[in-house]
Amino acid sequence: VTGEIEDGFDFLSIKDFIKFDEVANLTGKLNNEFEVLGECIIPTFTSNSSVIKEGFTITVEDASTIPTEWTKRPYENDENTTIQLCVSGAEALKVKVTGEIEDGFDFLSIKDFIAFDEVANLTGKLNKELVVDGNCIVTTFTSNSSVTKEGITITVEEASTIPTEWTKRPYENDE
Repeated sequence: VTGEIEDGFDFLSIKDFIKFDEVANLTGKLNNEFEVLGECIIPTFTSNSSVIKEGFTITVEDASTIPTEWTKRPYENDENTTIQLCVSGAEALKVKVTGEIEDGFDFLSIKDFIAFDEVANLTGKLNKELVVDGNCIVTTFTSNSSVTKEGITITVEEASTIPTEWTKRPYENDE
């Protein structure tokens, strides 16, 4: 965001399109750069009835730095973190979650980015693989105010790397 609006009287608010959280509330001289969760932003400009400045320009670029892995080890009490993980061009993702969080008190929610439907709500020991439609997931990790465990690692990769065949010959008893 570049430009200038009347300091203290004109305001430019920018919200993310996923949670509608305000990520910036700008006034005065503008020369700001930040990352926003999701593929869109919601800008709102409010001016008063007096001074007019040059205005502003908002430029949105693909954040090619969107990670394919997120690790939160160790984690803190009272965490509430939302992260987007993507693989550009993927039609589906293989999502792998490992680690441990406090069973029944700390939670990891995984939502698909297309319909924003929850595909998993995990707690306790984590060793899970999921397949999710689309090229992005949104994960929200929340912890309570007491016990913490080792933490979590989430990785995503294009689902086409999932094997279509598995052979186990010979197999063992009690496998």
